[in-house]
Amino acid sequence: MESKNNKLIQARAQLALTSMFFASILLRIPYKEDDSCLTMYTDGTVIGYNKKFIESLVIEELRSVLCHEVLHIVFQHDLILGRGTNKDQFIWNMATDYVINLVLKDAGFKLPQDCLFDIKYNRKSAETVYNELIKDKDKHKSIFSLGITDPGKCGEVRPNPAKSESEKKFAEQDRKIVVQQAASIAKKQGCLSSNLERIICELTEPKIPWREVLSRFLVENSKNDYSWKIPNRKYLNQDLYLPSLSNPELGEVILAVDTSGSISNQDLNEIATEIQSILSMFNKEFEVIYCDAKVVGKETIDPYSQLKLNPKGGGGTDYRPVFVDIVDKNIICLIYFTDGYCNDFPKTEPAFSTLWILNSENESFKPPFGEVILKGRREKWL
Repeated sequence: MESKNNKLIQARAQLALTSMFFASILLRIPYKEDDSCLTMYTDGTVIGYNKKFIESLVIEELRSVLCHEVLHIVFQHDLILGRGTNKDQFIWNMATDYVINLVLKDAGFKLPQDCLFDIKYNRKSAETVYNELIKDKDKHKSIFSLGITDPGKCGEVRPNPAKSESEKKFAEQDRKIVVQQAASIAKKQGCLSSNLERIICELTEPKIPWREVLSRFLVENSKNDYSWKIPNRKYLNQDLYLPSLSNPELGEVILAVDTSGSISNQDLNEIATEIQSILSMFNKEFEVIYCDAKVVGKETIDPYSQLKLNPKGGGGTDYRPVFVDIVDKNIICLIYFTDGYCNDFPKTEPAFSTLWILNSENESFKPPFGEVILKGRREKWL
């Protein structure tokens, strides 16, 4: 049962009015009073706190400490500890605090006195800071009293309790979705700092280059007036020279999800991450069709809903039912998420463009039409 503390409730309520990104995530996490910590901690599944520490803070500082714990979760610091990386937990807490507190300071939060803060770590990842600090770990540890686990006095991070690799992977993908949803809500209300938005984009950017692929699809298939003479300013800072659109009307795009027995819950979670990126990119509703050997479900999703794919199925695989279902619709392209283990395609190529997104390294997948993108890899900002 979640522990109740009036001061914590007040701090969360204030954040809901001023910082919806943090509030959205905090509202998902249970709290418990725990004297095993001197300040506060999170392991990604709960926020534990020492009542005396809570009472020692003014409400403004408490808001900052709560947001500090949220960023441990956002940056997946608990999952890194839980992966058996043999990190020194004390030094890892120092490194992550240096990174987090710079982000909070930039966002306008008031940090508690004597917290770990050094501008020289600006724009550095926790891994980089950790590698610098670990060289003199005995020196850093000697500064603090014996038994201190939170050198930064802002709330510590502990290993995530997930045991198996599949549980950890599922937790990682689920967290990306939560972060993307929180960011979408905050952006809608105009209360997401540019620096935090940049970091979130780096953390949750999908493995597939959606902006390039989908923008090209729009240029080739939309009847609207695109111009290459005037670049789209929105993407210039990402070194993408894309056309501007004088009438920014997006035609209908259908998303299809393979729900056959070879698609795991982990696969679906990764697919949800990619779909969330499409939603936030175009800020419109999309229809999702679920199909194994037949169409087994449909739903309409938007950028601000709590995205949880609701697939049915689990049987064999057949791509044809989706194409039959949408044959009379006026769409510009179909994006089909699959593992590629099927050879049942329509006999004739559809009038619209098709993009096959493989969540596996199945290079043997050779559809008779459309473009195929294999699952990619990218570095994470942690």
